[in-house]
Amino acid sequence: MQIYELTARFDRAKSFYGKAHIIETPQTITLQSYDTRILQYNKRTKKVKFLCRDSWAFSQTTNRHINEFLKQFTNEPTLSKAEILKRVGA
Repeated sequence: MQIYELTARFDRAKSFYGKAHIIETPQTITLQSYDTRILQYNKRTKKVKFLCRDSWAFSQTTNRHINEFLKQFTNEPTLSKAEILKRVGA
């Protein structure tokens, strides 16, 4: 398992200042925003699964982390906060 910071390649920020991390295994890539594991991408099935269903966890900054993750690691479209909350059922 590898853990490293999510870099800001597509976001307007220069950095996420250590608030977002990637946890990578041979099968999955997981986004951790602050101390919460938010979503996971399965490399084999190419599917994204939201791990957190609590609406309080989806701040504006976490939404930026999610969209950066989606752009860097998946073919999924970026999502608004409303779309994320609808998708997780929060």
